[in-house]
Amino acid sequence: MRAIAQTNLQLYNQMQERQLPLADLLLVRKAYDLAALLTAGYYQADGKPFLCHTTGVASILCHIGSPANFLAFGLLHNVYTNGDFGDGLNTPLTAHKRNFVRERVGNEVEDLITRFRDLRVKRTNMDQIEAGQDAMSDTDRLLIAADLADHMEKYVDRGVLYFGDGSWITNKMDTTGPRLVALARK
Repeated sequence: MRAIAQTNLQLYNQMQERQLPLADLLLVRKAYDLAALLTAGYYQADGKPFLCHTTGVASILCHIGSPANFLAFGLLHNVYTNGDFGDGLNTPLTAHKRNFVRERVGNEVEDLITRFRDLRVKRTNMDQIEAGQDAMSDTDRLLIAADLADHMEKYVDRGVLYFGDGSWITNKMDTTGPRLVALARK
């Protein structure tokens, strides 16, 4: 795999190499602009700007051939829990937030963000995801791949080493890592 994009320009160049149409680039640009707006000043525990992380997730999705709506989703995958919508609410999902996102990137991308919350891979639902994988829709398969990309991005640049007490992520990989790899392969 080539280097994972950390900037918008690297991601756009990656999309150009795949010869994606201008409409796809424009959708991803809208998603990037929205992510930049909602996560300005946010950093991961390793000190990397959150926007670089989400760009990396979108880049991994681009590497595996995902369509543009998934690249846009990758840029916004955690926006409801990590974005600042200016409403002072700690509630991760509200009608106001959903409408705000829909107005900027459309229903399809917003629906992916919302659906993603239900498909996050956790120790508590791993058996269920593995058992139902063969019957999953292509969309749900790509959302699971996005969750794996979210974890992978933290390891690609070794940022996970600088999370301080990053046990919340390393423990997950230690206990479920082999199962996640098998899930990804399938």
